[in-house]
Amino acid sequence: AVDAKGNFYVADTVNSRIQKFDAEGKFLAVLGKAGDSEGELKEPNGIAVDAAGDIYVADALRHRLIKFKPDGTFVKEWKGPAEMHLYGPRDIAIAPSRHLYILDQGRARVVRFDPATEAFSEWGNSGAAEGQFNEPTGISIGSDLVFVTDTGNNRIQVFDHDGKFVRQWEVPEWEKYLWHYPDTVFDDQANRLYVTNGWKHQVMAFDVDG
Repeated sequence: AVDAKGNFYVADTVNSRIQKFDAEGKFLAVLGKAGDSEGELKEPNGIAVDAAGDIYVADALRHRLIKFKPDGTFVKEWKGPAEMHLYGPRDIAIAPSRHLYILDQGRARVVRFDPATEAFSEWGNSGAAEGQFNEPTGISIGSDLVFVTDTGNNRIQVFDHDGKFVRQWEVPEWEKYLWHYPDTVFDDQANRLYVTNGWKHQVMAFDVDG
């Protein structure tokens, strides 16, 4: 993830930390440390930075959404919806509304979080139908849409910000590969969706219609 100053944040997953660099690649700081206590990390994966510079991390093995201040100070963490907590959250994206969209891989769903009210909502479950997921790994937002790499179903699904299904398209390049984790990012200027294809060492570019 990148902040307004061009600093970028890398989820150093196996080392259970976030590393921060300036726009030229100079190392600046470490956020978080390995552990099971509040504010600590176990398998951080997704990162998002809001307009104020606050950093949100989806930690897959502590099953938490964790917030840090721009200086790296721990602020708060959340377990997710009260009825069914996060389980293996894999990625995170921020909408212009400042809502956070968390890809909760372990429960095959998208969880929306409102930082202002700390309220959660959700959509999706396990399966292959429209709006269902199988090992989803990446989420991005652009053009008033939410894009999810539904890896196990070899497709990209598209929703509006309230979780209403819009469209989908197949990604046949994923079909014969197991244990890969396609990520995605939306380029607002080009109006394109970029998706990784790790086993073939490729980045694929799509328009919003697939």
